[in-house]
Amino acid sequence: MQTRAFEARVDACPDDVWAALTDPEATRRFFFGLAVDSDWQVGSPIVYRGQPPHELTGELVLVAKPNVLMHSLTDGLRSEGDADAVGWVTWTVERHPSGGSTVCVRVEDLEGLGDPEVDQAWCQVLTRLGAHFDGARERTGQSPSA
Repeated sequence: MQTRAFEARVDACPDDVWAALTDPEATRRFFFGLAVDSDWQVGSPIVYRGQPPHELTGELVLVAKPNVLMHSLTDGLRSEGDADAVGWVTWTVERHPSGGSTVCVRVEDLEGLGDPEVDQAWCQVLTRLGAHFDGARERTGQSPSA
């Protein structure tokens, strides 16, 4: 397993960041055209849908509005019957002392492959999330760990 964390500071309070993370129209703008769908209850499915065949699926593990959202993540293109999670995604949102919020996305890759393109994609998601709120103040980068 390989774990990576990506962090950004955004000009929004935690409640507004939570709203963006859970709103299909908002996620479509910052998450590569993928609209999120869930009932936001632990144990329920979460699906990020884009233009077919783009789809990511998972199951909600922890929902603690507005600070923590954790779910499994499976590439929707995996073959039938191969629905095991390929990773875990944990979003944490904390109020920043000087305003706005610090958003961290922690990605645990169960296959341990560590793809630099995927890492860059997560950085782009955070940058676009910040732009959703009129621009990210500062991207604090990533911290890989094994």
